[in-house]
Amino acid sequence: NPSLLLVTEILNDTSFAEKTGGDFVFSYVDFPQNKNDWSETHKKLKDYFGVKGFPALIFFDSNGKQFGKISGYKALSEKTERMFLFNVEFDQLVKTQKDEERRNAERRVTLEEEGYRDWESAKGSTLFAKLMKANETIAMFKDEDRRMRKVQLEQLDLAGRALIQRMVKAKHVPDLASK
Repeated sequence: NPSLLLVTEILNDTSFAEKTGGDFVFSYVDFPQNKNDWSETHKKLKDYFGVKGFPALIFFDSNGKQFGKISGYKALSEKTERMFLFNVEFDQLVKTQKDEERRNAERRVTLEEEGYRDWESAKGSTLFAKLMKANETIAMFKDEDRRMRKVQLEQLDLAGRALIQRMVKAKHVPDLASK
């Protein structure tokens, strides 16, 4: 049984717990082997997470964003071979994620040098963007994907709203009406 083997050989092993550390979370997903026993929820979860085989481990970063998955557990004859193949796939997944995090951090530093920053909404969400134009009630931001976003100042937290209003009064930001 691949599910039982994955749990006993990998998930219950202390070295796996040490490898996972606190860098990310994963979800263990296993469905009935007979597809006729699957509920609609099973089918939707499979499609939503793009799971190709079971059992599956779905990995999420610290922001809750899925960054990878390992589907199936190779039911080869030898335990050492199964564990080796899993560990190679797992190590590559983690390396890819760490490389992505490093690239994102470097990109963020570059964007901050260009004037991008975090703008907090009144509801607590964050927009990482550069203020392009504004007036007393509306601001135009360029987000990190270079898309323009129009935001009502009342949607920003008090500090962001006050900063933009001071910048508009001091003419440190182009007026929204100008081309």
